[in-house]
Amino acid sequence: MEGNFGVKNQGSTLVLAVILVFIAVVFMLYIFAWEERRVEEAQGETKLIARDLAQKISREKFQEAIENEWLTYESKDYGYKFKFPTGLAYLSVEGGGPLGSLNSDTASKYGGNLVVGDFAGKQILFIQTFPSSTNQGNVYVNDFVRRSKLDDRQKYWHDATTEVIQDGVAFDFYDYVGGGDYPYNNAQTVYIGEQNGVGYIIQLTPDPLAEAMFATFIFDSPVLPGSTITTTALGFAIDYPEAWTIDRNRSTANEIVFATSLLESRESVRVENSVDSLMDIKNSFVGKFSPEAIKNVGQLTVAGQAAYRIDTSEFGTSYILFKNGDKLYTITTGGRFPLDSFRFIE
Repeated sequence: MEGNFGVKNQGSTLVLAVILVFIAVVFMLYIFAWEERRVEEAQGETKLIARDLAQKISREKFQEAIENEWLTYESKDYGYKFKFPTGLAYLSVEGGGPLGSLNSDTASKYGGNLVVGDFAGKQILFIQTFPSSTNQGNVYVNDFVRRSKLDDRQKYWHDATTEVIQDGVAFDFYDYVGGGDYPYNNAQTVYIGEQNGVGYIIQLTPDPLAEAMFATFIFDSPVLPGSTITTTALGFAIDYPEAWTIDRNRSTANEIVFATSLLESRESVRVENSVDSLMDIKNSFVGKFSPEAIKNVGQLTVAGQAAYRIDTSEFGTSYILFKNGDKLYTITTGGRFPLDSFRFIE
């Protein structure tokens, strides 16, 4: 009996020893794994710190490049300026290729409708201007949203509910993800805002460069009128921007056409005799266009006389109709006509 007991006791001791060795091994493996994990976490934190530092240095260098190396594009006629890197082009508004290098000289010709891109024809941002009183920007965007199928609106258009503030100007924005009936298939962020009587539509492609350029926008008052024309034959006087001249080739005996800094613009005043009522004239005028071309018809006052303003989709052209006695005045404008300075003379 005693021999058997001794054998059993030795067996129990051996089992206990094996268990203790197993526990020790597991514990050592746990300690090793914990230490390895701690080292990995420390290395990970070091990598994150290094990455954040690299990003910070990159951002600082990028900001330094914006401040010291980027050029400035300024459109005094339309009251805005922004910074851009060298090597960019201005593109055709009709969707064609590059027309030339983006530089300060471009501003005097294309400030009102400017497409910025690269020399491969890729658009980066598109700036359009209009009289803020016409609400043309919201009409412009809402028209495309309205024309899209209901499924397309929900699928492709994301209407933001917050405002974006840039240089003190509040912009409503629409996030268009691409597709649907919208004429541009690529994604766009569309900003709409106004300042100093000028409305702005600024479309950005999903490109960090576009956002960086938009962040440099500064808005100021447009250049004030600097010249005056007085015509007793047509019965009016008007102050107009100093950069404008009278286009002798397009002007006639009953119409004054201004040559502006936009090559194809038409800012003009036409005068003709009419005994019809202003409402009948307006209805007849609107009837010349297709319903889709009429964006808005509103009322206003010009030099104390009731007037109608008709905004169309044809190159963003608006028409202002009013009378003084039996004379009918028709102002054709792309949004730059200095209407407040118009006055009648005898």
